[in-house]
Order: sequence, then C-alpha cells, then structure tokens
Amino acid sequence: MGKLSTPFGLSWRLIMIILVSGLLLGTAAGIIFGSKIPDNPPPPVEATIIYDLNGEVIQRLFQENRIPVDFDQVPDMMKKAVIAVEDPDFYNHRGIKIKAILRAVWVNFWAWDFKQGGSTITQQYAKVSLLTHEKTISRKVKEWFYAINLERNLSKNEILERYLNHIYFGNGAHGVEAAAQRYYNKHIWELELPQFALLAGIIRSPGYYCPFKNPEHALDRRSFVLDKMVENNHISVEEATLARQTPLDVESQGSRNRNAPFFVDHIIQELTTKLNLLSDEDLYTQGYRIYTTLDLKMQAYAEEAVEGLPTGEPDKSGVTQPQIAFVAMDPTNGYIKAMIGGREWQNTQLNRATKAHRQPGSCMKPFVYTAAIDSHRFTSASVLVDEATEYPNGDNPEPWIPRNFSRTYQGPVLLRRALEDSLNTISVRLTDQLGVSTVFKTAQKMGLKSLLSSGQLNDIALSPLSLGALTKGVTPLELTAAYTPLANKGIYSEPLAILKVTDSQGRVLLENSPDRHVVIREAVAYVVTDMLKGVI
Repeated sequence: MGKLSTPFGLSWRLIMIILVSGLLLGTAAGIIFGSKIPDNPPPPVEATIIYDLNGEVIQRLFQENRIPVDFDQVPDMMKKAVIAVEDPDFYNHRGIKIKAILRAVWVNFWAWDFKQGGSTITQQYAKVSLLTHEKTISRKVKEWFYAINLERNLSKNEILERYLNHIYFGNGAHGVEAAAQRYYNKHIWELELPQFALLAGIIRSPGYYCPFKNPEHALDRRSFVLDKMVENNHISVEEATLARQTPLDVESQGSRNRNAPFFVDHIIQELTTKLNLLSDEDLYTQGYRIYTTLDLKMQAYAEEAVEGLPTGEPDKSGVTQPQIAFVAMDPTNGYIKAMIGGREWQNTQLNRATKAHRQPGSCMKPFVYTAAIDSHRFTSASVLVDEATEYPNGDNPEPWIPRNFSRTYQGPVLLRRALEDSLNTISVRLTDQLGVSTVFKTAQKMGLKSLLSSGQLNDIALSPLSLGALTKGVTPLELTAAYTPLANKGIYSEPLAILKVTDSQGRVLLENSPDRHVVIREAVAYVVTDMLKGVI
C-alpha cells in the first residue's frame, strides 16, 4: 500500500505532528501572556444606528437588558439544559477539548478558510467577555488561551455563572434573567422545564430560533434540547414528552416605541441570516451604521392609512383580525420606501409583507394580459366573448366552468374592458389560448419567484395562472416587485432595503446598488399600464 499524502504533498503524519506541536506551543504561550484574566469586564458596547433614505434615524439598536443573578438563583434544570446542548463535557474538560479543536482545524484546513470552531462553554465565555467577535484564526487561538487560564483561575461554577449572565438570548436580552423577563415576563427561578429548554436552545442562533419571529424553529430547537437532556440523563423520556406538549406561551416584556418595526426586523434578518454579515449580538453592541431605503414620512402616511382600516375581533391568540400588510416600492430602483407587516407589532411580529404567502387572486390577471399583449396576437381593443365555457377538469369527469364574480356574462367585450371589470372568463380564455407555459414564463420573468413548476401540485395550469389560485402563493413584497416592470418601462427592479453598512470606524462592510434588468418590452408595459388605469 502506498504512503498516504495530501494534495499538497504532505503526509498525514506530518500534518498531525505540525498541528499537535502548534497546539502545544500555543498553549504554552497562552499560559505566559494570558495569565491575568480581567475580572468579569463588560463587553464593548456602542449603539447601532439605522437611518432612512434622508438621513433620519429610524431606530437605535443597543444593549439595554442585562440583569446579573447569582449562581444559586439559577435553577439546576436551566444549567443542565444549557450544558446539555452547548457543552455536555463541561465539568470534565479544562477549558478546551482537543478532539474538537483538531476536528475544527482539520475542517478549516481543507476549506482553506476559518469555518468551524468547536467551542466549549468556557471558550464561549472568553469570547463574549474578553475578546472581539472577529472570525480569525488569531482570535480563535486567543480564545483557547483565555479558556485554559479561566479554568486555572476560576471554578467551574464561577465560569458557568459568568457565562449564564453574559450569553446573548436575542431581542436585547443578555443573560438568563433578562431572557426570562424578555420572553416570559418572569424571573428565571419561576420558570419550568419547557421554558428552560427553549431559552437554552436560543443561544446557538438567537435570530433563527426567536420564538416571536420563528415559533416553529423555536419549538424544533426546544425538542432538540429536551432530547439532549434525556441523552445526558438530566430528565426522563416521560418528562421530555410532557414538556414538548407545552405551548410556547412567550410574551414580550413590552415593546419600545419603534419606528417602522417590521422594516427594521426585515433588515436585521437580511444582515444576520440571509447575508450572514453580522451576528445578532454584534448588531446591539458594535456601533454599526446602517443606511436604508425607507422614507420615514412615507412610512408615517402608510401607518396612518392602515390605522384607519376596520378591524374585527381578536383570534384565540389575541391577535386582531383581519391582518394586513403594506409595501411601497420605487419601481425605478427597487427601493422599499415603506413596509408594514401587520397590525400592532408588539402583539404579532410576523412580517406578513415578506413572509406570508397568500393567494393573489385577480392580482394575477395583469400578468395574463401582459403575456397577451406581448404575444402580438392581441391588443387592448381585441374582442373576446364573455360566456360560460367548459374546460377539462383534471381527473374530475365534470368540466370546469369559470364564472365571473357578478355571476353574469357580458358577451363580446374589449380586452381593456375585460381587465377593468376583472372578468374571470376572459382571463381564463386568454390563458388557454396563449398556453399556460407562456403565461407562467411571463409571470416568472416579471418577478413571481414563488411559482411552482414541478410536483404533483404546481402552477402550470389554467386556474392558478388565470385566477390566482396558486399552490404556494406570493408575498406582498414579491407581488409588488413583480408589478415594477409595468411602471418602469419593462424593467424589473429587485427589492432593496439596505444601501450601506459601516462599522463604528466608518469602514464600509456592505454597499448595495439597484439591481435592474429588462423583462418585457417597453411598449407592452405602456399598453398594460394604460389598460390598468381604468381599474382605478
């Protein structure tokens, strides 16, 4: 058998010798320069400021919620939940786990990048209390050194106490007591197993597992923590099963008076989850400057208009119904100028403007008429017959007969009038004559990205495309963007919320410009827009 070697010509044994030698030398150096551990220093804090398009402050994000508690005030079950999911060997290692470090080094070596850490609770505490949040090898090595020295200078319980008072739980809550009050409006010692498991699960990714914004993710994570607690003999299977049956029952401690809260949530998710540019905690502590496309004056007008809409009775969760969503975009550049994701942000933080897929109904008809005008087969003055017509109905032997909302028919009608009156029969007839694939492609290239083209249930059919009975539905933001080609001479503008992000020193971390491209002919956009004027 030949000698194994890496693609770089180095033997595996040589690599392991180098890695182990480096760790030993690094440990020795760390003991020398890291012997003095600061006495529980506060992390560096500077507010992040979010600006609107005109330089007005939308909101300041800052660390405001840390309530230290003694080790004995934290219930043992909370400690066990955190240890089970974050560091099961906490009471057995000396700050670092060599196997985990070697595994991380190995992964990073092959990725030629710094991608995996393998942090113990001690390392995590060293990171949040003594170090910056930069993702570099040097910072990681310092983390190992500090962790070793923390273990030399502090007891395990002292380390765990400091960790529980420092770690970030999302929504501005630092430490277990602040988290208990933020999510349950109770002291940490008043909570029970289901709440402990949920809080412990948030630590890994406070934004992704936020019970306000992502309740399903939070429940899945809670179940994972409970499984880990069973695995480590902290609770029984029966206790875990009972805890899983408990609803979230989270309640905000109260919301600050926030400008454009749904828009702020949207850009936070963009930066922390979609772009993975910043961590949740960094946003509240590192003094970033975020420049956005929002227009606070337009936002105020939108909120005033929404407040005047009639309301019904609250549902079982206490959320006012019916709910609403609002998006205003500049069609020339995609700037999101106003956004509302629902009534009363403090009671329902689900952003319906970006996350709620709903059936567009007759809002699909402009895409049908765009395809018709673009085909050169029809004009706004073309005449079709508004009448009852039978169409194949899949496996159902009974034919499908589309009907208008008025339950009446007009006979021969101009396409312009058919669109103005939103006649279902004409929309279906056009789609049938053009071909469903033609209408599907037109809607898709104009910006409807949620259309499904495959699977047992998909949108390449008469009913979804002509009448808006889509399989998945679309979000208000997606639908608004898909209308931009009509108002912008055939040019689609990708929705844009963040223009620029800088750090506290003014260094640019992110800079965006409008993403625009032609999707339909300018003449087609003009004709369809002119036809739509009669709808208003």
